[in-house]
Amino acid sequence: MFNWFSLDVIYYPVSAIMWLWYKAFAFVLGPDNFFAWALAVMFLVFTLRAILYKPFVRQIRTTRQMQELQPQIKALQKKYGRIASGWRWRCRSCRRNTASIRSSAVCPCWPRSRCSSGSITC
Repeated sequence: MFNWFSLDVIYYPVSAIMWLWYKAFAFVLGPDNFFAWALAVMFLVFTLRAILYKPFVRQIRTTRQMQELQPQIKALQKKYGRIASGWRWRCRSCRRNTASIRSSAVCPCWPRSRCSSGSITC
């Protein structure tokens, strides 16, 4: 029975992809052939890497943007010192200007929202 609160949400789609690859290779090599299963596992890995390529690229891009902003953020921290609200507000405006999202560096599938001016917010 399917349980939404377990890892079945991941297991079923992954096993379906592997089953499709196995059926494709079993049609060519025969259903009892070991290489059909080995190729199915290999192509499962290739398929999952292809699916995860775009989020990976987004994560790398956002991480680079945050690294480029780091000197500006350090300067703002030095300028404002203990006045946290001043430099936090300036940091947000810096990130809005570069359209970078802090959480995308960690989780690339984080939902994005836009403010009234159209810029991406954190």
